[in-house]
This record gives sequence, structure tokens and C-alpha cells, in this order.
Amino acid sequence: MLGIGVVHGLASNDEILALLLASFGMADLTIVGLLVGVGTFSLGVVAGMIAFGVGMSYPILRWGDAKVRRVINVVAAGLSIGYGILLVAGFEGINLLPIG
Repeated sequence: MLGIGVVHGLASNDEILALLLASFGMADLTIVGLLVGVGTFSLGVVAGMIAFGVGMSYPILRWGDAKVRRVINVVAAGLSIGYGILLVAGFEGINLLPIG
């Protein structure tokens, strides 16, 4: 799961690329500050993927019968499909730490 988190973190940096391009016009933003921001974002993605992997793997390892696996798969699929429908319908996402 750590490897998947690292790859996912590297692949999902399109938001950071947009911020990087916007920051070129800002005189007070240094390259070090920008790298710290990218590093923080990437570490957050890796931590999120680790938490997701543990949340999915622990019940299967703890109570490894087929019924538990089926329930976890159905719940994960239902949440993913539901969130995808919300995004298609115009829902902007979940921000647990709104700034500004």
C-alpha cells in the first residue's frame, strides 16, 4: 500500500502544477516554500493512502472470512460510486480543513 500511495501521490500533483504555474507571477514565494508545499501535499497523500490501506486490510486480516471481505468490498464500492455520482452532479468535494 505504501508503494501505491507514493505512485498515487506523484500522479495526483496536477493541482500542485497549477499552483506552481500561478506562483511564477508571485515575487514573495520562494522555491523552498514551493517545495515544502509540494512535499507536504505528497506526504499527505501517502499518509491518506496508508490510512485507507490499513482501514481496508485490517478487518480482512482480523476476521478473514469471505463474508467480511464481501461487506468491505460492497461498502467501498458503494462509497466510491456514490462519491463519483456527487462529483458528476457538481458537488465540489469534501474539505475537512477549509482555509479562508
